[in-house]
Amino acid sequence: MAVRTGVIGPVLVGRGQELSVVRDALDRAEAGAAVTVLVTGDAGVGKTALVQQACDDRTAGTLVLMGGCLPLTKMAVPFLALRSALRDIRGGEVGSAPRFLEAGEPAENVPVLLDGWLDEVCAINPVVLVIDDLQWADQSTLDALMYLVAGPRARRLALVATIRSSDLGEDHPLRRWLADIHRMPGTEELLLGNLDRVATGQQISSILGRPAHESLVDDVYARTLGNAYLTRLFVSGLAADAHHVESDLNPDLAGAVLRSWTRLSAPARQLTRIMAIGGVPVTAALLSGITGDSEEQIRGRLREAAEAGAVDPTADGRYWFHHPLIAEALHQSMPVDERRELHAAFADDLEAELGVDSDVPVETVVAIADHRFEAAQLDEALTWAVRAADSARTAGGQREMLRLLSRALRLEELAERSWVTRRELLERLVSAADIAGENAEELGAINLLLDEVEPTREPLRVAELLVRRAHLRYSTGATFSPVAEFREAVALAAQSPDSWQYAYALACLAWAEYWNDDPHVAEYAELAVAAASRANDARAMSYALYSKALGEYVRENGEACVALAQRSAEEAREAKDPWAFSRASLMEANALEMWTSRRFADLIRRRRDQASEFGAPHSYIAFLAASEAHAWVAIGEWEEGLRSLRIALGASPGELADIQARLTAARLAAAQGRVREARGHLDRADEIVQDASAFRANEFDAVRAIVCMAENRPADAFESAMTGLLAEGVPPTMCEWLLPLAARSLADQAEAARDRALDPGEFLEAADSLVRQFPNIVKDVGPPTQVWNRQMDALAEWYAAEIARARRAPNESELWQRTIAACQGCQLAWEEAYAYWRYAEALLVDGSGERAAAAEALRRGIQRAEQLGAVPELDAMRALAATARITLLEVTEPVLSVSDGVTGLLTPRERTVLQYIVAGRTYREIARELFIGEKTVSTHVSSLLRKTGARNRVELALLVSRSID
Repeated sequence: MAVRTGVIGPVLVGRGQELSVVRDALDRAEAGAAVTVLVTGDAGVGKTALVQQACDDRTAGTLVLMGGCLPLTKMAVPFLALRSALRDIRGGEVGSAPRFLEAGEPAENVPVLLDGWLDEVCAINPVVLVIDDLQWADQSTLDALMYLVAGPRARRLALVATIRSSDLGEDHPLRRWLADIHRMPGTEELLLGNLDRVATGQQISSILGRPAHESLVDDVYARTLGNAYLTRLFVSGLAADAHHVESDLNPDLAGAVLRSWTRLSAPARQLTRIMAIGGVPVTAALLSGITGDSEEQIRGRLREAAEAGAVDPTADGRYWFHHPLIAEALHQSMPVDERRELHAAFADDLEAELGVDSDVPVETVVAIADHRFEAAQLDEALTWAVRAADSARTAGGQREMLRLLSRALRLEELAERSWVTRRELLERLVSAADIAGENAEELGAINLLLDEVEPTREPLRVAELLVRRAHLRYSTGATFSPVAEFREAVALAAQSPDSWQYAYALACLAWAEYWNDDPHVAEYAELAVAAASRANDARAMSYALYSKALGEYVRENGEACVALAQRSAEEAREAKDPWAFSRASLMEANALEMWTSRRFADLIRRRRDQASEFGAPHSYIAFLAASEAHAWVAIGEWEEGLRSLRIALGASPGELADIQARLTAARLAAAQGRVREARGHLDRADEIVQDASAFRANEFDAVRAIVCMAENRPADAFESAMTGLLAEGVPPTMCEWLLPLAARSLADQAEAARDRALDPGEFLEAADSLVRQFPNIVKDVGPPTQVWNRQMDALAEWYAAEIARARRAPNESELWQRTIAACQGCQLAWEEAYAYWRYAEALLVDGSGERAAAAEALRRGIQRAEQLGAVPELDAMRALAATARITLLEVTEPVLSVSDGVTGLLTPRERTVLQYIVAGRTYREIARELFIGEKTVSTHVSSLLRKTGARNRVELALLVSRSID
């Protein structure tokens, strides 16, 4: 039973750990130990939603009472929250209805009466009393709650309160109450912070109904800082495919963030408007200089704003807004001319404070640059933008540097006087984007820079830029293998054969031609290594060694490939080139073991840690983390895979990592039955690239087939699988899965035709054609390993079993049994769970009478599917068991509620038989498991009936079941 006065909010995301804390507390209360939980945090972080979710999880016998306090200013209603919580209670199963709050009872009697009433109810049902927004509670409510908290410890009562911490000024009456409560036994506080970027992305996706663009997540997270309520206001009304949010705040959002600000006095509101123009935490002295008011007046107004929760003091004596959106809303509300005048005043004041030889803090230089820009003082803004970019670079602020240089490039065209050339700004912008790992920005800057550089005068620089542009076009999903650009770069750099650019271009040409099956790959690699040696350049050598390792990989020389890839990774670390390092790491891992292995995942994780150590941008860390997740999910370690995906998406991942992360997430979601989510992730990956099937390093074709199968679209799944199988050049990633998936789609269509009494002939012909065209599994290139060979055998067995299923071949069950055995020895967990289902199905359909074997296959298959969260297989196997009337109970040691004398009369064998009887096994199944005859089983059952007094085996099973209950 539950009584609720609140409205359940949107789906709760990113609160697994906090939800567990509240659930554990409520569990302790249900067990008989009273608890008090105080959930504190800023407005909008999701306190109420968290508590409501925890209460929704309670059992049917728990009484949940929810009441809320209101921000009343002109009146006080005694016990308002308690009245709202108890208003709808009725008598009967929870004892007498609580009437004391409505009957004019003196306030001093209410705590005692409420405590007594709760004692009566807690003796019948566990009770959860939730008070929302306790910061607005009247004193009578606080007194009553204090009395409850101090009540008996041994009762089934949980008191849960949510508190908006930003509303608790120094003199707030709740502060003393909280100090007393914290001294009470059984009281715990849970501080709820903002969501991180990953959880914010999940919330946005749930609102939009599809995976959100990473650029949208960046926009929203940068402005809301993960506040769930503000995120919802930002995103509500956006198109599902939105890439960004509007720069101006909508009225609802502005009103929400300015709620605390509106309570300020007129002088404090005006001061905070000016403070918002400052853009960064400011001192009272600076505000005094801007406004002309005394520092004492300024400090008084700042204290007022802090008491209202609008601003916060910093450790160094400055002040800034409690949430940056308050500053944004105030800035937006001011007229343009007034804003520009104040920006200019701030810039003048900050410049006046600078000493001639002083070491200027980077934040001051950046603030001046921003103020000059907002004041529309273009010449000064350009000068300060470049100076601030230099300061940001020295301080390690790569993204700030990139922002300022991008602005400087725009200002260079508008300013009347410019002391810096467009070429110089573009060179610096390319470098800044590279350091920050912002591939799209770097690609745009290189495109502009190539227009400024003359190939005949600077062929090596153009060659370097062409190679880098090709990498970036690949990284951003524009082109997979831009051979033409690499060839042009080689031709330009060939004029200086001892240059590192020549080695660089040759090495990358070898990589591109590998995907086109060019026979000259090894030749290009050897030339690249020789050129890199002449140039004595670590960066060029890392690429050259990678291209040579690629040749050894194609020739299936694993040992040589690993050695070269390791050398390439070390050269890349020395050169601090994250592109080369990530590629060498993947080459090394693939040569050591197939990507569907724990060994692969462990190695990539170590390499990811090393990339972090040498300062690789997050886009490269994310790419390695997404590749690691790909492996974890493939081998069934899906929770580990989710942790790796969380690292990848913890900040803006870049397009290449986003592709891999989305494909992995799509495969996992499809495997676990979240079909809509799977389609959303796949669509998002498709949006990033211009030609998905051309990106053969990614598993687009296989994942598309998997998602189509999950959507019950086998014809589309077959088409997707065939697209990958018939592609020219090197096969795509996961090519080994394409034939089993194609065969599965044909088998499903043949079964569907038979179910509708139609001729399955066209699908059988397609299956025959498939086998003629592809008699064996299509294998990816690379050195074979023990695990890889076993996986190929398992996938081949799966392929054969699906063809047999389509044909209804008499040996179908045998082939599925072989598939299970093969999958068990090579880390193919998802395929194993699926094969169990098909094996049991084949046994039950073919009329072989192997019911016991089918039952055992279902039990083991369900156990495996439960570990994986493979809902489609779980549902299918449970439905199959129900149709075949097969019990899925496990055999366990029974507990008999009979006299010790009778228990002692049971022989060990009778006890064993009894275990199987309770689990619902038939005589044949028991005989099979215990290697005895069915007549012997019947004899043991007769003896059990006689000794226990049961009339039949059903009553015997019920006897034990009641004992356990």
